[in-house]
Amino acid sequence: MISGWLVKLIVSLAVAALLIFEAGSPLMTRVQLDGVAAETARQAHREYSKTGSKAAATKKAEETAAESGAVLAATPIFTADAAAVTVSRKAPSVIFGKWDKTKSYYDVKVDGLSEGGL
Repeated sequence: MISGWLVKLIVSLAVAALLIFEAGSPLMTRVQLDGVAAETARQAHREYSKTGSKAAATKKAEETAAESGAVLAATPIFTADAAAVTVSRKAPSVIFGKWDKTKSYYDVKVDGLSEGGL
């Protein structure tokens, strides 16, 4: 027979795991998006350097971000030496991402900058 303390322990561990997941999900998404933003900026700058077309470079940035499940959150900025992009992704959530007061915490945006396109 399962004793009361074991049930309390299991429920407490489940609640703690849920809270850790909810708090850590946006942080892990931000870490993942950091690499995506940098690679998106590098690819966009490489395309802009090759073609001189902002439209082609923006399309390349959209494709590169989409490969990693992200989207461009703003129009990329191109110069002769660099490209700057902002990518975003919604962090997974079970509870807090659905509440209006905490929803914005789960909409993660990260800036990426490419110096020299490499």
